[in-house]
Amino acid sequence: MIKYSMTPVILNNLLDIERNYGRREALRLSDTQQGYLERKNMIQSSYISTSIDGNPLTQSQVSYFLLANRNPANPYEKDIQNYFEILTRLGEISRENLSLSPICRFHVDLKNGVTGENSGELRGQSARINSLENDSESKQRALEELIAWHNSDTQILPVIKAAVFHWKFAHIQPFSYGNGAVGRLLTALLLIKAGYEVNKYFVLDDYYDLDRRQYFEALFGDNSDSTAWVEYFTAGMIYSLRNGLENALKIF
Repeated sequence: MIKYSMTPVILNNLLDIERNYGRREALRLSDTQQGYLERKNMIQSSYISTSIDGNPLTQSQVSYFLLANRNPANPYEKDIQNYFEILTRLGEISRENLSLSPICRFHVDLKNGVTGENSGELRGQSARINSLENDSESKQRALEELIAWHNSDTQILPVIKAAVFHWKFAHIQPFSYGNGAVGRLLTALLLIKAGYEVNKYFVLDDYYDLDRRQYFEALFGDNSDSTAWVEYFTAGMIYSLRNGLENALKIF
């Protein structure tokens, strides 16, 4: 079901990830400093991920809205609010077992007040980019197989597992809309479950925002082998961790 190769690029990236994560983890910031950075990271992540999925609000508009802590005035602001609130709960959610139920709940919470159409329901037709699973039963079966793979295979390194899960989830396209945002949230969740302090130490999505076309090409360029995506994903984690370290050093 899952195919990838451990290339020299991936191995070197994994070493670099651990090196940079260790440097960031070693910094001892005050609670105030850490809280400031974490909120900043979640605002940036909320903007990037929803923007990739088509939300037209600018980064400054997203920052202003979230910092003002006011009620959303339109579906775009509600979309941002939903994403941000899920980010704040990832640590709590990470204590749950990964299963189909919380994945569907992610989708419901993400689309709450934005659109109620088929919220949390697996799609009945496949997306154009995916020709494999084309009905809701197949979607459920494919997702359950992916979840079982994640939960049972303890030999795969967590970063690789999160990367491959992201890739496979994107190709399954289980929902009629919002798969990108749900997939990125799930990836952050899996890394947090594995002990990586996503949002607290770094933003997982900022690398995707550098070149969104490259992001989609890496994600969907091969529907049978995830190796190219894993190389891209691990390079992105290095970039994100370095940015997180640089931001922390500025206020250390």
